[in-house]
Amino acid sequence: MIVAESGFGTGLNFLTLWQAFDVFVRDNPDVTLQRLHFISFEKYPLKAEDLRLAHQRWPELAPWAQQLQAQWPSAFGGCHRLLLDGGRVTLDLWFGDINELTRELDDSLNQQVDAWFLDGFARRKIPTCGLRICSAPWRAWRDPAGRWPPLPPPVLSAVACRRPALPCVKAKASAASGRC
Repeated sequence: MIVAESGFGTGLNFLTLWQAFDVFVRDNPDVTLQRLHFISFEKYPLKAEDLRLAHQRWPELAPWAQQLQAQWPSAFGGCHRLLLDGGRVTLDLWFGDINELTRELDDSLNQQVDAWFLDGFARRKIPTCGLRICSAPWRAWRDPAGRWPPLPPPVLSAVACRRPALPCVKAKASAASGRC
């Protein structure tokens, strides 16, 4: 399964999805879905210590958070690939402006992303985010009929859903994130 996200922040969407993925695979050992690939963009990555402190608020995510913290990269721009959970989970962290970085992605990845977490929370703080997120480089991520992939909970897709020309599914934020 390939999931992408427009704003990594503290990684709560990733950690919550990874936790759910682990439970799913454990409860369904014969299922074909055995790997998770998460692609995320972050313009302002946290320092390792700040990430560790933020994760302390969610002790239920500690087993996954500790693995992420152990491999957290320095805040250099570009893609940082982390192989987690014995290689079963791949995290591609792209540090920099999403509007520039999406131009660097290989076209073969288009149409392979199963779901998007679109960050609408920081739209007020980063004025360019809301306008550009649904424009040019992102059009290639829609399916052949021009629809965005459905977004599962716990995502809040406030930015995309404010654009009437781009149909999407809006879901409430997770209890873990506390955002809505």
